[in-house]
Amino acid sequence: MISVVILTPSKDLVSKRTKESLFFADEILYIPVHNDFSRARNEGLEKAQHEWILFVDTDEEISKKLAEEMIKVQNATSSIGAYYITRRDFFWGKELKYGETSTVRSSGIIRLVKKGSGEWVGKVHEEFKTTNKTATLDGYINHYPHQTIADFLTSINSYSTLRADELVNMHVRTNAIQIVFFPFGKFWYTYLLKLGFLDGAAGFVYSFMMSFHSFLVRSKLYLKQ
Repeated sequence: MISVVILTPSKDLVSKRTKESLFFADEILYIPVHNDFSRARNEGLEKAQHEWILFVDTDEEISKKLAEEMIKVQNATSSIGAYYITRRDFFWGKELKYGETSTVRSSGIIRLVKKGSGEWVGKVHEEFKTTNKTATLDGYINHYPHQTIADFLTSINSYSTLRADELVNMHVRTNAIQIVFFPFGKFWYTYLLKLGFLDGAAGFVYSFMMSFHSFLVRSKLYLKQ
């Protein structure tokens, strides 16, 4: 049996496509986040009643192929403690294949875990840490983030504040040179070296906005020093 954990203060904030794609779930938990994503995910781990726990965001959709795979996983005997799942990002009606999102599209992120196999760490960019074996499923998660510029700006403003606070706690410092040049480096890395330009206008906007996120993180960090 599978428990699903969604980080949100209310199930009303979960998209319709997300809800409809979770037809296979035996339990769905809605966990609010209070400035610490790993703490919220670990709370979901603790509260989940079933052996396998899937972590889903409010703007994600589980593909039919992935759902079928997870049903098989829960019935199999294996020493694997966590599964990586690849994710396809759709922005402005276009699937992004390059740039910022290319890593999770090719390598995936851990989202399906066995209860007791590890824990989430990291206040903002949280990761699941486990000493158990891991594997990768074939099915995709479909992700529909930031469908408007207003939503994108709201999101990066919130996340940049959390990230700046995290860096303060890690005793990381910044300076004017980093504030100016790091965002430019981030943009050219994702837009040129990671081929974000091949995604057209959507790729340009996504790379630009994520570089702006880097600018906000370092600017806020500077003010907090």
